[in-house]
Amino acid sequence: MAVTIPANDRKAVWCIIVSFGIVLLANALYSTPSIGLRFSVGTLIGLLLMGTPVALVLWAVWRGQYWAKVLVILVTLYGFTRPLFHVTELQLPNYTPRFALLMLSLIPRIASTILLTRDLLRRPVAGEAGSHPIS
Repeated sequence: MAVTIPANDRKAVWCIIVSFGIVLLANALYSTPSIGLRFSVGTLIGLLLMGTPVALVLWAVWRGQYWAKVLVILVTLYGFTRPLFHVTELQLPNYTPRFALLMLSLIPRIASTILLTRDLLRRPVAGEAGSHPIS
C-alpha cells in the first residue's frame, strides 16, 4: 500500500495551478481579439463548466485521494501521447511567444506528474505505515 505524503500532494496541485496560469497568460497575451460581449460570456460560461470538474479533482488530489492522483497522471500521459498517434499529420510549429509560453507550461505539469507517480509508487518503511493516512 502506498503511503501518501501531503506535502507532495500540495506541491503537485500548485504545479498544476501554475501550469494552468501560464496557459491562461499565453492565451490572454497572444490571442485574437474578442468578437464582442457574446463571445466573452460564452468563454466565461465555458471556463466555469470546464473549471468546476478540474477544481474538484485538484481538491481531491490536495486531500490525497488515490483515484484523483491516478486520473491526473492518466490525463497528463494521454495529453503527451495523443500527438504520437498522429505523427504523419504533425507540422513544425510556429515559434512565437505564445508557443514558448505553452511549452513553458509543460514543465510544472511534468513535475506534478512525477511527484504524484513517485508518491503512488512509494512503499512505507518500518514504523511509518500509519503516520500519513489517506484522507
